[in-house]
Formats: sequence, structure tokens, C-alpha cells
Amino acid sequence: MKIEKSIAVLRLPEYSTGMVEVNKCVVNNLKFTCVVNSVNKLEAIKSLVSFSKKSRSPKLYMVAPVNMKGYLWVFLVSLILRPSEAFFHVHNRSFQLNIWLKFVLKFCGEISLIFLSNKLALIKTHTTYNIFIVPNFSKLEKEFLLNRSAKDYLRVGYLGNFIKAKGYDKVLNLRDSLDSNISISIAGRFLTKKDKLNFYASRSNQILLNKVDWNDEGIYGEDLEDFYTHLDVLLFPTIYKHEAFPLVILEALAHGCYIIAYDTGGIADILKEEWIGLCVDDESFIGSVKDLEGSEYMTEGYRKKRMEYYRNNYSKQKFLNTMEKVLEIY
Repeated sequence: MKIEKSIAVLRLPEYSTGMVEVNKCVVNNLKFTCVVNSVNKLEAIKSLVSFSKKSRSPKLYMVAPVNMKGYLWVFLVSLILRPSEAFFHVHNRSFQLNIWLKFVLKFCGEISLIFLSNKLALIKTHTTYNIFIVPNFSKLEKEFLLNRSAKDYLRVGYLGNFIKAKGYDKVLNLRDSLDSNISISIAGRFLTKKDKLNFYASRSNQILLNKVDWNDEGIYGEDLEDFYTHLDVLLFPTIYKHEAFPLVILEALAHGCYIIAYDTGGIADILKEEWIGLCVDDESFIGSVKDLEGSEYMTEGYRKKRMEYYRNNYSKQKFLNTMEKVLEIY
């Protein structure tokens, strides 16, 4: 049974990101009295005012802000609702926590912060805040290994937005440093036309594209499943300042892929053992990929073990069970 006077104020756009998927999962599976979509701020404010008139001092759940615009929105929501309890889900590592909490605290009763990993929670906070660790999940969950085509070469790849800081270009440039019996697949999309034009204007990029499996239109549905199913190693050399708990890594683990990534955000909290994956840097990146040729970690036995690790730690059901206990919506 749901608790009365509970409200979720979340940004739920039509397009999909890791944070949007988590937001939709929360509101679709936990029974809030009211859900406000903050994509349209004017309509959202009307809904907030209407709810505040009916429900005094509600329980509030929303995403923590990542910039000044977000700070102002959280402040306004707290001012209108005056919640007795406020739960802020921290999806991003770059926001300045103590700046806005000092102001929000004036309008909220008890405040709880939900972090994605222990590493991301290692920041200075007021001792009266409740701290919870709730890892994200992947909606691409597998209970068994799909049929994989026989091969005598190693298949590595990158999947994600084509942003320099995400490292897609580093994966592309690996081509001339690796043996021909290591295949490289790169899939994603450019976020701006300018980025795309600048990339294709490079002669060296054009040459490398002929040596890899390249897709700049994004992959979805069955094609996405196929990408992970036939991938041995996900390469994710990200230094992106907003990186927190990458969904792409969880998706790859759900399919048993090995992970080589940079130690950014909460990635190290996922790659706890060497058989799961490695956190590397620029100097060790190429060598770490080469070392996987013939490694026991590339066997189907370890692939199944990584899938089991995902199910035990990052499944959707585990996420929902933990969120239910934290929010006490039922």
C-alpha cells in the first residue's frame, strides 16, 4: 500500500539516457501519490502548487541538480512543497552538493541522499543527512548465454556518444597498435553536426574507419543485443566530467563482456575483481587490450561468471527492492 502525500518530481523526456531510464523505472514501479514531469517547467509548477494545497508536508523524491539552473529548480520545488522528507537521487558526480543543500535545508525536514556507489558518496556532507547507496541497473538483462558465432579472434569495442572525453577516438586509434586478429567495433552517435563534420574532415580518421566496424547512427533493439552478444571486451576510456555509473558498462556485464575502462566516476566500484574488468590509464590502455589475447578471462566460463555477478549486484529487481526500502513508498 502506498504512503499518502508522496510526490516524485522528475525530468522524463521522450529520449533515453541512463538517468531517464532509472527515473522511469522508479515512477513506473513505486507507488507515488503524484508524479510531476518537469520537462515543461510551467506545467510542473502548476502541478506542484495544486498538490501542495491538498497535501501538506509531503515526502519528496527528485534528482539532485548538476548546474545552477538545476539548483534553482530544486530550491523552487522545496519552497512550494515544504516536504517533511526529501530524497535526492545523485546521478552525477560534478554537482556542488553543499552549495544547494544549505538553502534547501531551510524548507525541508529530513534530507536523504541516494548515491550510485560508495566512491561517488565520498564527499563532505552534513552529519544529519541520511546516505544510501543504490547502484543503477541495466534493462538489457540476460539469464543465459545467447548463441555466439565461433571465432578465432578477439572482439573489442566501444559503445556510447561520440564525445572526445568519452574516449571513442582512443578506441579508434587503437587499430594501428593491435594485431589484425583483434577486431574493433565502434558504435554511437555524434551529438552535434559540428562534431560530426570535424571528425570526417580528418584524413587520418577516414583511413582508420576502413579498418574497423563503424556505426555513427546509434544501435537499438535487436542490433544492440547483437552488439553485446558478439563482443568480448567493452572498451570505455572515459574522462567525461559528468561520468558517474555508466549504463553501458552494466549492459556489457549483463551480457558477460569483459570491461577495460578508465577510473572515472564510480567505475572502479563496479570493476572490483580482475576477472570482471580493469581500470587503466593512457599508458596501460593498449597493453591491457593486448594482454587479453589468450587470457582465461575470455572463456565462456568467465563470461557466465560475469553475467552472474551482474545479476547478483545490479539487476533491475535488486534496484527496485532497495529503492522500495529506502523510500518506503509501500
